[in-house]
Amino acid sequence: MGQGDGFTYVQLKEEATSDSLIRKYNYLLFSLPVLSSGAKKKLQRKLQSLKQMLEGEKK
Repeated sequence: MGQGDGFTYVQLKEEATSDSLIRKYNYLLFSLPVLSSGAKKKLQRKLQSLKQMLEGEKK
């Protein structure tokens, strides 16, 4: 992806930690490829929403 005039690079990352053993296993479970695809789709929707918001401010 190009960078420079007219381009903005945005990287979204969700990360969580906990001292709770149950939560740790929950985070590990949702990091599995089968379940992480849903998280990736959620991040993609957030990124698309952010892009539309930023592009709307340019006008």
